[in-house]
Amino acid sequence: MEEIKEAREILSNFKEFEIYGEEEQEINYDLKENELSLLKKKERGLGFRIVEGGHRIDFCIPCFPDWQNKLKDITSGIKNWSRLVKEEDISLPEAKTNYRFKERREMVKESVLLDKIKRIKDAAENTDKRITVKEVGLSMVKKCISVWNSKGVDCTDEHILYTAYGTALAVDKDAQIGFYAKDGVIFSAIDAEEIGKNMAFRAIEKLGAKTLEKGTYNVVLSSRVMRQFLSFFSSTFKGDSVLKHATPLENKIGTRIVSPLINIIDDGTMKDGVGTFICDCEGMPTKKTKLVENGILRSFLHNSFTSKRLNCENTANAFRENYRQIPRITPTNLYIENGMEEDILSLMNNGLYITDILGLHTANQITGDFSVGISGQKIENGKKHEPFKGATMAGNIFALLSRVFALSKEIEFLSGVGAPDTGIEKVAIGG
Repeated sequence: MEEIKEAREILSNFKEFEIYGEEEQEINYDLKENELSLLKKKERGLGFRIVEGGHRIDFCIPCFPDWQNKLKDITSGIKNWSRLVKEEDISLPEAKTNYRFKERREMVKESVLLDKIKRIKDAAENTDKRITVKEVGLSMVKKCISVWNSKGVDCTDEHILYTAYGTALAVDKDAQIGFYAKDGVIFSAIDAEEIGKNMAFRAIEKLGAKTLEKGTYNVVLSSRVMRQFLSFFSSTFKGDSVLKHATPLENKIGTRIVSPLINIIDDGTMKDGVGTFICDCEGMPTKKTKLVENGILRSFLHNSFTSKRLNCENTANAFRENYRQIPRITPTNLYIENGMEEDILSLMNNGLYITDILGLHTANQITGDFSVGISGQKIENGKKHEPFKGATMAGNIFALLSRVFALSKEIEFLSGVGAPDTGIEKVAIGG
């Protein structure tokens, strides 16, 4: 971004500073109740971190006309502000090398987006006469980021993301909703038939659901349920959670925390991953980090600050949600590694296949304790038998994952989080 060159000149009287530049373009179509809406957005902005007097000062400026004078006004008082703050051992990361993106893919035409929305809707409605499509949406976001700091970091990266989603209503004596979403960096991989059929199937398979007797069951958590758990409890693997004493995994490096079948990985270099970048928002090259290996905790996710404080390797997980936000420790492509089972349900004579949960937002991220509503399919003789609803499951996420007996061969990703279907023994289920 040209603005970074100008900002560097304005800030040249500071010894240590960082400039983050972001340019984002978004197009979002949403078809709801046969009414089509369109959202278009373009933004350019700069985020700054200045180290002065042993304190780091963070602020941002949108790239409106005459932004340069606004930056001069803000920085003129920073030396005075820094005297009011207690000195800390804070610094910016030093560069190892520079990075420039290789141009990826151009955004597709809007007419192509609209055609895919129509094909998703048609695929769902053609699946079954009991299906009515309530909503279909498709978004396209292109983002270019640049990071420069006074200690030699100079990086630019470009990213494009497509997300399609839909909701279908199935009606037959009762009514049920099915939702399905898929995202990716390659537009052709967003399969309209797959999305339409899956949102319809998810609604149909819930029809006629019955209540479930409470008891102890062997269960399989579907990929999407396991993804929700992994995403929600991902904060337990963050270095700043260790510094805040806000994770049950503190002081457990090298200790078995879950089943030996479980490997949890964060990989910012994954080919075509939605969380794949050349560098993080501090300009550090992204990498593949094994958080859990064969059930044993091996690492936390770190940025330059937590890695220095905890004397650990910087895993390059400092990311900004946008230029207005300061960098936070954020997973890239976080996933539970797949297993070997082609048909995981066949391993259970009787049990439950849990496809939906409710209330995970009430769980305790510090302790790992949760209590959620569940629904899905009863399993008899290794096959789906009938849908159930209105049941509950409670416990601790690490205790739950300590009883894993199998992982499916297939793994599904959404929003940069992936997991296989996960078999778990002896789970207490409430009615």
